[in-house]
Amino acid sequence: FLAIFIVSEYNQLPRRYMYWPHTSDTFNEAVSNANGRDQFDAIMLHFNAEDDINKSDKFAKLRPFISHLQKKFMEHFVPAPSISHDEAMVEYFGKYSCKQSIRNKPIRFGYKIWCQNSSSGYLIAFDPYLLWKLLLLNQHKTLGYSGTGTLRANRLNASYPISSMRCFDKKKEEERGPSETVTGVLESNGIKITRWKDNTVVTMGSTDYEKNPVSKVKRWSKEKSKHI
Repeated sequence: FLAIFIVSEYNQLPRRYMYWPHTSDTFNEAVSNANGRDQFDAIMLHFNAEDDINKSDKFAKLRPFISHLQKKFMEHFVPAPSISHDEAMVEYFGKYSCKQSIRNKPIRFGYKIWCQNSSSGYLIAFDPYLLWKLLLLNQHKTLGYSGTGTLRANRLNASYPISSMRCFDKKKEEERGPSETVTGVLESNGIKITRWKDNTVVTMGSTDYEKNPVSKVKRWSKEKSKHI
């Protein structure tokens, strides 16, 4: 059943039922042997993944299948010395809170998936991107791992003692560079929040790094039309 969905991703047809009729241009023997059309439609009709789901998980209905695929991918993985960890996009234009919009990408709208691949292209592991939160950094620190990532401004509680985005925006006439760091925003656990002014205001959370040490780097100046 699941394999038919995987096949339909790289061997796409205008209509789902077209995989089964014995026509020379659309018939797919692998799909036909895996499930009959009526059997496949019956499973689709009665398919239900809402029993005992974790409502806090935005991919709760897909989580059993994600876990199953992750297990199977790992079982068939042949250990290799070179492994790549990068993001991939699953195209989707509907409305859902987990949908991402990434400019200057071949697929700009959809779900962002973290993928771990071997040098041959084999997918070893994957997991949907579910935002970089302060609580995740806190968990990293508790487990003894380091973590650093950018944060959206609305992920920070207004009570955190760091200048607001509005205050940084008022510094438009200034050169890039103004920055602030606040430490211990989650019950004095040592998580560091740094905010600085670049082309736009950037907010970063880290278990290890803050604004110091400060160094000089070359950046492009639109006003002067050169690197400064």
